[in-house]
Amino acid sequence: MNSRKIFLLIIFIIVISGVLFLIYYFSNVTDEELDKKYTKINIESYDNYNNRIKANYEIYVDNSLMFEGITTTSGARQHTIPINSSITTIGKQKGFYNYLSSPKISTPEPMRVNIELKKVGFLEVKTFNLLRDKNVTLDLRAVGFIKNLFVCEEHSFSILKVNFKDLIKIDKNCYEIGDLKSEQREIFLTYDTYSQLRNNDEVRLYFNDRDEDFNGLIEENVGIEEKEIIIKF
Repeated sequence: MNSRKIFLLIIFIIVISGVLFLIYYFSNVTDEELDKKYTKINIESYDNYNNRIKANYEIYVDNSLMFEGITTTSGARQHTIPINSSITTIGKQKGFYNYLSSPKISTPEPMRVNIELKKVGFLEVKTFNLLRDKNVTLDLRAVGFIKNLFVCEEHSFSILKVNFKDLIKIDKNCYEIGDLKSEQREIFLTYDTYSQLRNNDEVRLYFNDRDEDFNGLIEENVGIEEKEIIIKF
């Protein structure tokens, strides 16, 4: 037997030995040891009234999409997730606001994620004031739930600036109102002028909602129909 054949035989024996060792090693890893590295996550979805509903869901593990599917009304969907990982669960359904949850998994104990989807409500806005009243009160009434309500304004030339009492400015002409949950709320408007108001002066108000998606993506006008109010002189 020449030296080349001997060399190949030695390489073959080393490879076979390595394969046999790996088979032996992994065959002796117990289920208990594997369980210490992973956990079960059970996904269900409910509406505002705690009724089971079907919903689309996505599970991101360390910012990468790992699972997606549709929940059922008869039980939970189960997935295996590595522990010590950061997960984000997103639930979506037409006519509902998005659900986001980002728990930290640090133990092998099974965990449950209840996707709580809130049905989009309806907004009513009324005012009995005119611009000549100087101070304008707006009556808001939410039927159901409205998420991250905000108002934007446009005004005619004679008006220098529109002010909303106790509302936080989020953009040049937009102000945060917040969540409304089957409630009535008043907001108050004043304004400053360049010159004396005329009959064609007005302030237009646009009410919309906002929703959040994965990585902080903001979607506007996702639920309610835009509500426009015109306050004339």
